[in-house]
Amino acid sequence: MFKLLIAVSLTISSLFLTPFVVASEPPIQVLTFNIRYGTARDEGHTWDLRREAVVGAIEELSPDFVGLQEALDFQNDFILENLNSRYTLVGEGREGGRTGEHASILFDADKYILVRADRFWLSDTPDIPGSKTWSDLPRILTWIEVLNRKTSQRFLVMNTHFSHVSDEARSKSAEMILKRLQSISPPDGTIVFLMGDFNCRPDSTPHATLTDSNKGFHDTQQTLGAPEQRTFNGFRDNEPDAGKPIDWILYKGPVAPLSYRVLTEKREGVLPSDHYPVLAGFKIKAQP
Repeated sequence: MFKLLIAVSLTISSLFLTPFVVASEPPIQVLTFNIRYGTARDEGHTWDLRREAVVGAIEELSPDFVGLQEALDFQNDFILENLNSRYTLVGEGREGGRTGEHASILFDADKYILVRADRFWLSDTPDIPGSKTWSDLPRILTWIEVLNRKTSQRFLVMNTHFSHVSDEARSKSAEMILKRLQSISPPDGTIVFLMGDFNCRPDSTPHATLTDSNKGFHDTQQTLGAPEQRTFNGFRDNEPDAGKPIDWILYKGPVAPLSYRVLTEKREGVLPSDHYPVLAGFKIKAQP
């Protein structure tokens, strides 16, 4: 039986304003962050040297929603133990249960009520844990549906990590997400965020599939006309910033993007990960 890990930090088991926005609510902050799996033997960049920087970055940014990629079980635990207690984490390992990398979602439980949560695998058998069809590794998508405690606005937040080796797998994964989104069937008026490490550029087929005008997703960076900037750094911060983002924040529904940032800063001389975190701010559109 499926059992998604839902944990809070107190108990661990296991600028461009658009004209049609609601001005009374603060911006919704969404963060996608590939934190690099914690058993990697990166000389000078092992998890024990980076973990405080990862937590510090999240704490400082104080986002409403965070999508973590490559997070192993013990990394999730450390983040929850050291992050502000208002956050709840939802996720499952890509090999099933608590095993393997998670595409975890953190959300601010002081602001949002969890309505439902689930996950599926990016394969021909998406409900079978650890399944893989198009690539050599299982890939997972985690999603949550929440309500804003104050406004009752509904959000569907999705987080994933695409294959790093297979064009076919990435293309099939994009198609799978759109298909499963139909079955999730969020109510009309739901704001949907899809974020993650997509391991491909905005000029790729998967991006085109997800942002097809008939499907309704929009790319925050492109909507705002923000400069394209690399989001993978490989722990090398001395290269030119010019490059292509492979970590995206996509959106649809009654929401307007306000800001987009690729956060290249070190924390006390430490790069938190081999990917830069990406932060986007949004305002809810006034609905008729």
